[in-house]
Amino acid sequence: MHGGIGWDTAPDTASLLVVRSIHSSSTLAQAYAQAPNNYEFYGPFVQQAADLAHRVVTGSEAPLAANNPTTYVYQGAVNLFLSVLAISVLAVAVWIAFGSLLAGAFAWSLTLTTPLWIGMSHVDFKDVPAAAGITLETAGLLIAFSLGRRRAAALAGGAAGAVGGAVALATRPGTFLLLVGIALAGGAAAGARGLADRRIASAFPTAVTAVSTIVGALAVTWLSDPIARIDMPRWLLDTAKADHPIAWVGTIRTAGKDVLSTNLPWWYVPAWLGAQLPLLTIVAVVGGIGVLCVVLLRRPWTRPLALVPLSVQSVLVPVGIVATGGVLYDGIRHLLFIVPALIALSAVAVALLDRGSRHSRRWLNVSLSVFAVAAVATSFAAVVQWAPYEYAYINPIAGRHPSHRSWELDYWGVSAREGIRRLRAAGLTSIYVEPSPTPGIPYGANQGKPTPGPRVGLYVFLRWNADPSAYGCKTIFTISRGGHVLGEGARCPANPG
Repeated sequence: MHGGIGWDTAPDTASLLVVRSIHSSSTLAQAYAQAPNNYEFYGPFVQQAADLAHRVVTGSEAPLAANNPTTYVYQGAVNLFLSVLAISVLAVAVWIAFGSLLAGAFAWSLTLTTPLWIGMSHVDFKDVPAAAGITLETAGLLIAFSLGRRRAAALAGGAAGAVGGAVALATRPGTFLLLVGIALAGGAAAGARGLADRRIASAFPTAVTAVSTIVGALAVTWLSDPIARIDMPRWLLDTAKADHPIAWVGTIRTAGKDVLSTNLPWWYVPAWLGAQLPLLTIVAVVGGIGVLCVVLLRRPWTRPLALVPLSVQSVLVPVGIVATGGVLYDGIRHLLFIVPALIALSAVAVALLDRGSRHSRRWLNVSLSVFAVAAVATSFAAVVQWAPYEYAYINPIAGRHPSHRSWELDYWGVSAREGIRRLRAAGLTSIYVEPSPTPGIPYGANQGKPTPGPRVGLYVFLRWNADPSAYGCKTIFTISRGGHVLGEGARCPANPG
């Protein structure tokens, strides 16, 4: 397997190296002028953590360079660690909150075998840390609601929230309002329950978790980001204001249509979820939420509080982002935090059915176990089939016409690394990557557009209508998964014309 990097990964690293060099004695205006391409509004946490890991392993104190392939091995390791950490803590929180080890194991295994989640975990160094951080905050609130001993609940929930807030904000400062919103929702729910039960002290662990999330986020961001140290309140306000103006404007192929990132149809997010989740995972999510609704309507339940943070993360926050005109593109990578929360909600239904089956219906327990294993196994099979391009996975129904480019698949050009290797194996030495060269440059691709010459090769990852023939080059191989072509390698003419 030869998985590469996304097309903005190297520019991200180079730009954040500039951000990290900005002196905190500068004014905000000076810092904004020095930071390239609006990167004053991105955090360097993953890059700093990767540099630290590299220093521990090799002893080198030099920052990892943007065009060094080793850089992305370390950044990928940090990203994968954060991904697994967040899902592991959430799984434990589901186990604690709903009293079912089966539910916790189901949430853990299904999320970590979901192609979109695990694929993004070694490719997307911006949205995965943000999603992991938000998920850790939600897990902290679940623990605070549910752990029996108040002091232990406050400590465990607060620790998860503080780490989650720190990771999310220090990577994507634009998550600040999301972190605050989830914290306020959890605190309000716990406070309302405490008042209704005349036990307001029961809300103490939740309050500690909410406060710890925000304090941890601000503290680590202040320590890691030199621009934050200049004037954090103003910088956070500027980040919130800048969210729309700096957004990318372009088309995204979705269900066979090109939709504009700044004018998305209401069905954009459901369509991408329905396309990129494996079929049994969709059954688990839809069926699980259905079971949950039926149970809540038919009889009182003693643990509704634990549903609040999961519902906010999986439904209310994404609906709010879309309703307020949030600009989304590249599938649903900006809303990646939906995935673990939705799967956790389906696990809640597993917990309810599991607890009921212990008392009377053994067949139900067996059926639950068989379905859980089947859902995880089919999801894992999809990961294996599409590796190392799992993030581009499309299920068989959404991708039932592989010959038609109905979806943006390898929209980041992660397959460029393999394409370059195969072009070299074909004897081509001057290699270009289109429609953007950046995912290929760390692996030896040239800058700029391909030009005729001896032994010139071109790799095109199929975003928009990119086609090797537009450059006068002849396709000699394709890279595909599940019958879908992700990219084409081509030999270019030796002479103009």
